[in-house]
Amino acid sequence: MENPFERPPANVSAALINGPIPPYPGRLLPVTAETHTAERQLMAGYGRLIRSCDLPQQRKLKEDLAVELNTASDATKVNSILQQTLDLLSQNKKVIVTGDDLPVASRILKEPDGLPKETPGFLSALRQALAGQGVECSFIQAFPNHSEAIPGLAAERAAMASRNFKEMERFVDGGFRKNESAQRPEVRDRDNQPVYAPSQTKVILLPYRQAAGWLELNRRFLQPPEISMILTPTASADQFIQAIGRGSRRNSKGPTAVQLVANDSCADRHRLGQLLQGLQFIAATGSPAVAPFLELVADCLDRASARRAALDQRLIQLQKNQQIRSARKFDAGQSRRSPSASGVRP
Repeated sequence: MENPFERPPANVSAALINGPIPPYPGRLLPVTAETHTAERQLMAGYGRLIRSCDLPQQRKLKEDLAVELNTASDATKVNSILQQTLDLLSQNKKVIVTGDDLPVASRILKEPDGLPKETPGFLSALRQALAGQGVECSFIQAFPNHSEAIPGLAAERAAMASRNFKEMERFVDGGFRKNESAQRPEVRDRDNQPVYAPSQTKVILLPYRQAAGWLELNRRFLQPPEISMILTPTASADQFIQAIGRGSRRNSKGPTAVQLVANDSCADRHRLGQLLQGLQFIAATGSPAVAPFLELVADCLDRASARRAALDQRLIQLQKNQQIRSARKFDAGQSRRSPSASGVRP
């Protein structure tokens, strides 16, 4: 997983351009026993693979395990975040959902037909669920990792960037146009004031890797509805702050509500722990705007760890009870055996 001590934003106040956003309490979702079982199977299966290969392959397998665990954990949040998004839309609010979108074909888990179990990326799955409810959303695609260093992918990156700008244009309020220099200035009236135009979509799905930038969100109007942000855990404090900044730079009236949605899976507890360390590092550099989010992440991690500890304790107690019942059945069976059946002469 990513190093929590990567480069922090050069200036947190620049990311939170309109001041800090008071976050709502984090939401801790339940995880089913089947999900916990699948998580253990993944870790055990990858452990066997890692022990049987050389160091470079081990590094790649650890990265793949992290992706599988994160995607599996985020998949359990889709239905809850779908309902939360629908509720916010019914309150005439716009919604920014930020997370990862990493589909996987499992190395370990199999379908009944023996093929690898496939899990769509979180944002793609949420997009499909929203479409099933008749909700159209803007969808920002993340560039492939390290693609900027591959000249052969330049055309693909340019096409993806063009699509992303169009998707953002559909979400933001106000008018923009592209000039001869490929810049995108605002449309202004005779008094040189930005022209208001309502957005075409009320929901945008934003991957963490594409969270930085988006100056289109800087302009504020009085007419648009308020914005709510929903974030899933990430190990990168830099990406987290940049994502929060998209809500701070919103172009809508009123405060922005920020909510972190997590669960007690191993993947989320690891990401929350990495994120907490990264935010502590940023806070130590003298960035007071990080403080409320530091408290938010610490609270989520504490509650997730406490819930998992309670679950593990219940499982241990269940195993002990099962062992006691098995021992009692064995003793009862032994006592019912006749002397002749035991091979002992009277």
